[in-house]
Formats: sequence, C-alpha cells, structure tokens
Amino acid sequence: MTIGYGDAAQYLSNSQQTTRIKTNLNELAAALSRGTVDDITRHLGGDTRAFSGIGHEISQIDAYLQTASEIELRFAATQTALERIDGLREDTTAQLLKVSDLSSTLEVELAASSSVEAFTEMLSILNTRLIDRSLFSGSSTEALPFPDIDGIVADLTARISTVTTADEIRQQIDDWFADTTGGFRATHYAGSQGIETPLRVASDMSLSAAPKADHPAVLSLLKSAAVAAAAELHPSIDLFVRKGLLEEGGVMMTASGDAFANLRAKLGLSEERVAGAITQMEAKKTALAIQKNTLHQVDPFRAATELQAVELQLQTHFASMARLSSLTLLRYL
Repeated sequence: MTIGYGDAAQYLSNSQQTTRIKTNLNELAAALSRGTVDDITRHLGGDTRAFSGIGHEISQIDAYLQTASEIELRFAATQTALERIDGLREDTTAQLLKVSDLSSTLEVELAASSSVEAFTEMLSILNTRLIDRSLFSGSSTEALPFPDIDGIVADLTARISTVTTADEIRQQIDDWFADTTGGFRATHYAGSQGIETPLRVASDMSLSAAPKADHPAVLSLLKSAAVAAAAELHPSIDLFVRKGLLEEGGVMMTASGDAFANLRAKLGLSEERVAGAITQMEAKKTALAIQKNTLHQVDPFRAATELQAVELQLQTHFASMARLSSLTLLRYL
C-alpha cells in the first residue's frame, strides 16, 4: 500500500499528539504519586515570587546557621580552656596558701616548683588551637598568643635577678606587666591588638568575640602566677623571701579569681545566646520549609481529576485514529 504525502502528514500529526498526551499523562501520574509538581511556574500560575522568596530566606538562614555553629564550637572550646586554667588556679592557690613561716624547706621547694609549672601550663593552655586556629589570639587566628614560653620564663628570670627582696621582685613583675612598650604584653603576646569586631550570629544578633590572652582578667592571673614562680626562678634569694613570694602569689591568685569567674560567666552567657539563636533559626527554617512544601505540593483532587481527563483524551485520540485508519472511500462517500 502506498502512503501519500497527505497520509504521512496526518500520521506525523497523530504521533506528535499521542506523544504530547502521553507526556502529560506521565507527568500528572508522577506528580500525584510523588506529591509535588515538576513545573512549579505553571503550578503557581507564573507567580513564583513567594516560592523564590522563601527559598532565598532559607539560604540566608543556612548561612547564619553555619556561622553560628562555628561560633558555638569556638566558644565551647574557649570555655573548656578557661575552665582548665581556673582549675589550675584553684589547685595552685590551695597549695600556696598553705605556705607560712613554719613551712619546711621541702614544702617551699615543692610549692615553688609547682608555681613555675602552673605559670607555664597556663601559657600553654592559652595557646590552644581549634581546627588549626588559635582560640586566644583574637582575629590573628594563625598566630599563637604566646609562641615562645621558654623565652617568657627567661625574660622573667632576667628581670627579677637584679633585686633580692620580695617587695622589689613584686615591683619588677608589676612593672613588667604594666609596661606597654617593652613589657610582658608588648614583647611576648603575638595575638591581635585592640577590641575585636563583634560576631554576627544572626540577622538580628551580634555578640562580643571570645576573650583574648591579653584580657585584663587573664593578665592579672598570669601576673599572680609569675610572682609565685619567682620563688623558684630567682637564682639567689633566701628561704624567707621565697616564702614571702609564695604567700603573696597565693593572695594575688585568690584576688584574681573573681575577675576570672566574671570572664567565664560572660562567655557562658554568650554561649547561651548562640544556642538560643540556633534553636530559633532552626525553628524558623522548619516553618519556612513547610510553607515552601505547601506551595510545591500537588492538589490530590485536582491532579486526579486532570489525570482522568487526560486518560479520556488519550482513549478518544486512539479511537479517532482507529476509525481514520479503517476509513475507505466508499464509507467516506
């Protein structure tokens, strides 16, 4: 049988129509099964502003959540380090306050040796890093706040070696920590200088950065530890002076406890606020996701009705094609 040009055109047209109907049928069936539509623009009648706006807001929340989670982790690690230092302060203070005029040479030597260990251990804890970033260097996270602990001990030893009384040694250490040009902080602290930029946790919340190693409460504690350590580091003082330095260091450590506790409490408050912000953002993200899914969801009744209509259209189309294929000139006439 020969097929003419008109027959071929009709065949092609019918095939294309069949493909379109089948595609529409498959899309409706898949959407009804999945519960969401493929063509969101057509589903929303071309107005996708609300849908896009929700998606943009969720992306912003995700960015803030990542930042807030990193800040929360950093604050927690900083708090842990401060807790270790505070525990070291309490243990050392308890040992120093036992020193008196009646203490034996061995007791003094043990307390003095422990004081040096406490001083260097505090400095070491302040050098703690998290994910290769220093906790106590401020924005200069690549640098250790105290890169040369041995150099600090050597500098302290050299400064106190020129005097011999407890008062003179204490004054030397006071001057060392107070000197802003050639003292302890200027010479040995390698972290960032000045006040840190607040940390943006959420769109409506900023918090102070975690404390640095040059915070006054930290320096006060280090100075008290240095006074006690001087009892071990000074090369030529007698037992009476060593006892005096240990007693003075114990008193100073006790006095520094309040400021250090306030420092930890302030950081703890920031930790709570970050945790609260994360909870709020996660709740908001969930609510937005529900809204977005609602816009994206297919109407089951409407989809089922459309599916039935397309099925009927396909059946009618095939029936029409069948009649046309069996049509003869005699039947046509």
